[in-house]
Amino acid sequence: MSRIGQEDSPTSADGGYLELGNGVEFNQVPIDDDTPLSQWMLAAYTSKIAKLRKMLRLREIIDVNIRDEFGRTALHWACASGNADVVQFLLENGSRVNRKDRVRWTPLVLACLHGHDRVVRVLLTKGADPTIADLQKVTPLHWACSQGWDLAAQALITRGAAIDAEDHQLATPLHFAASMGSMICAQLLMDHGAQRDKTDIEGQTPLHHAVGYTRPL
Repeated sequence: MSRIGQEDSPTSADGGYLELGNGVEFNQVPIDDDTPLSQWMLAAYTSKIAKLRKMLRLREIIDVNIRDEFGRTALHWACASGNADVVQFLLENGSRVNRKDRVRWTPLVLACLHGHDRVVRVLLTKGADPTIADLQKVTPLHWACSQGWDLAAQALITRGAAIDAEDHQLATPLHFAASMGSMICAQLLMDHGAQRDKTDIEGQTPLHHAVGYTRPL
């Protein structure tokens, strides 16, 4: 995994694009209680394949695509934590690869946000759609580039991600990369034909955002 000029957890820039709302946080974790639903989600998040297998065998969980209060499935949580073996196990047992949570994040989005490029490749191989956008029209490529995850971005591009997809503010992945100082991702996008002079809703090009970026100390 490769990342440029970022902290260990995904962050947003003041005045930038990464404002989620809807009660969603980058580093959300499953609710921890004694219910089978909670234990199922936690097992996926903490990479406990044996527990997942046991819960299915004992029919404590009947539907692998059951959702929690965030609208997420076990596959969402496995992708957030980044264990490709758990992801593979859930897919082999019927998890829907393009299931959306309440803000229309697919498992692929969570893998891209956290830079789990191996998981990204597994999902794409199993039919994950890199063009699905969330409620703010942000695509997985936007998210990967905003955090500097160039290997994930490359995998998305190879599988047909839209280079110049626009979010609700008309910002492209190149805007996201520039606004967060993700220069390797910015170069990757331009190498694949991204429009450098495309303006967002405020008339700003990616260059404007690159100039205004301040690298964290």
